Amino acid sequence: MSDVNKKAKQILLVDDDKNTRILLTEFLSTMGYRVLEAKDAKEAMKSVEIGSIDLVMTDLRMPGMDGIELTRAIRRMEPDLPIIVYSAYRFIDTAPVALKAGANEYLAKPFLQNKIKQTVERLLKEQE
Repeated sequence: MSDVNKKAKQILLVDDDKNTRILLTEFLSTMGYRVLEAKDAKEAMKSVEIGSIDLVMTDLRMPGMDGIELTRAIRRMEPDLPIIVYSAYRFIDTAPVALKAGANEYLAKPFLQNKIKQTVERLLKEQE
C-alpha cells in the first residue's frame, strides 16, 4: 500500500481505557493512518453512522455495550467494514464468539506491534 493510500485510511479505535487508546493511536499514526478515538460503543456508533471509517479496532470488555455487541451493531450498518476485536482476557471461547459476531480478526493483549501492523495492513488491502 502506498503512503498516499495509507494516509487516506481512517481507523476507528474504541476502548474505554485512555492509556490503551493513546498507545494504539500513537502506533497507528506512526504507520501513517488517521485515527479517530471513541471511549465507548455509543461514540463509536456515531462515528460509523457519519462514515469515512476504513477499519474498526475495538476492545472486547467495555462498560455498556461490549465489543461483541458493537461488532454486531456495526455489521448491521456496514457489512463489509473490517473489524478487529482485541482483549486482555484470554478465555477459550472469546475469539470464536468475536469472529461469529462478525469480527474479521481477534487479537490478544499484550499486543505485538508487528501483529497489529500485519493485521491492519492485510484487512485494509482486502478492502481495496
